[in-house]
Amino acid sequence: MGVLVAPTGTGKTVIACALIAELSLPTLVICHRTQIAEQWAKRLMEFTSLTKAKIGFILGSKKKHHGVVDIALFQSLIKKENLQDFLASYSLILVDESHHIPALSFETLLSKVASKRIIGLMATPKRADGFHPIMEMQCGPIRHVIEAPLGTKEFEKQLILREVDSGLNEVPAGSDIHMIWEKLLASEMRVKLIAEDVAALIKKRRRILVLSERKELLNKIIAATESIEHKLPIFLITGATGVKARRTIFADLEVALQSGKGCALFAHGFACW
Repeated sequence: MGVLVAPTGTGKTVIACALIAELSLPTLVICHRTQIAEQWAKRLMEFTSLTKAKIGFILGSKKKHHGVVDIALFQSLIKKENLQDFLASYSLILVDESHHIPALSFETLLSKVASKRIIGLMATPKRADGFHPIMEMQCGPIRHVIEAPLGTKEFEKQLILREVDSGLNEVPAGSDIHMIWEKLLASEMRVKLIAEDVAALIKKRRRILVLSERKELLNKIIAATESIEHKLPIFLITGATGVKARRTIFADLEVALQSGKGCALFAHGFACW
């Protein structure tokens, strides 16, 4: 048991593919997003001898599992009947983005795993709510940390503080982090300020990436931005965006990037690239 920590793009999935090939055990890969599950399938076919026919899926309406290497959404697994017996058929469990484990439903799922071979993969070992120790309780301790590759280009970073009254002074001291998030989400002044910055930067031919854990917040910012300036090249990708729609959005985004004009990508719920 243990956790591998490595920055995005440094090869966690490739390392996991090597582990699957080396052990040659019935393997279950648990993800929290369909897009990540699809990326896993591509990497498995690229870096192992597995064919598409030997890779099973348990996500949404897709429920074909072969017992060789199966990829599952935890949201689909948690609803499965006889879950404990099903999980017992796998000797190796890989949990992608394992920092999600402290969530109650994810923790419940992992508690039913009988295999002693549980590997967590993640880029961010700490959670804002402080519940990251639960991850180690379910997957084991952090076994290895991969630093950013030598020679990785360092961009000059500039922090610009934008002060706004989000009403946080009304939140009692010691409140749960989720209460703070809800207060921030409800701040129309904060949304307006972000929208004004996005619109201004697009006009200056800048490329903007806006990330959020809340889809509703992204939608609010987009609506506010479009109310300032119509027909701006704005793109939205979420975990619910279908494969065909995502391909179209990325193609349109590439055109916008190549044009040299400003644009903005709003993203939630999955690794964009």
